[in-house]
Amino acid sequence: MARPRRAISGAALEAPEQHFTVLQIAGAHGFSPAAVVGFIRNGELRGRKFGKEWRVAVSDYRAWLQAATVNPLEVSA
Repeated sequence: MARPRRAISGAALEAPEQHFTVLQIAGAHGFSPAAVVGFIRNGELRGRKFGKEWRVAVSDYRAWLQAATVNPLEVSA
């Protein structure tokens, strides 16, 4: 017996979040695509799988960049 389908709320339909592909992130930072997938798999970068491809939400990408930012005044010589 098939499960009844749930309706998607109006809020979810209003503004779907944009996503980057692994290739876009790799190209922007000079990483290999395999390295980006590694960041996702080890939990360093949040990603979602759409079919066979990993995608990273723009907000998750920005949080990852922010977490990797170092304040030069906090770095000891």
